[in-house]
Amino acid sequence: HTLTNDLRVELNNDKNVDIVGYSVENKLLSSPVLLIKGSDPKKSLEKAIDAIRARNEQLKKLFEKNLK
Repeated sequence: HTLTNDLRVELNNDKNVDIVGYSVENKLLSSPVLLIKGSDPKKSLEKAIDAIRARNEQLKKLFEKNLK
């Protein structure tokens, strides 16, 4: 759920996304299904992924800096 929920939160911040949600039938056996409705769902998803990657990179740098 963690990554999918992070995507959902990021997509909720996109003004071009009308509705976003996801479901997981079985937490242990199935992959999540992500629903995105908006003007360009693929572009919005790519933008959300890029934002999450950038945030994770910042967190990594901060962690490494404070580890020293």
